[in-house]
Amino acid sequence: MVGICLLEMHLVDSYSLKDKRKVLKSLTQRIRQRFNASVHEINYHDKWQWTELEIAVASGNRAGAEKVIQEILKFAETDGRTEITRQDIQYV
Repeated sequence: MVGICLLEMHLVDSYSLKDKRKVLKSLTQRIRQRFNASVHEINYHDKWQWTELEIAVASGNRAGAEKVIQEILKFAETDGRTEITRQDIQYV
């Protein structure tokens, strides 16, 4: 089972593309390491206060994928540098 989560996020204290890259690099690396997830920016490449991330996790069953996705959402919400404005979750 694969869980796919699309997160649209506002980067609160980003004032340039350099600031955005710094926050995204840190956030994506931490998600990859803690949750063994695949993370990619898929939208808003040229906007310095917005991003859309696609996060994918694999699990042996739906319950496992749901648990990891929910943990990632909690982690992203408590980051403080970003604000989730939209999320879409699918299980394949």
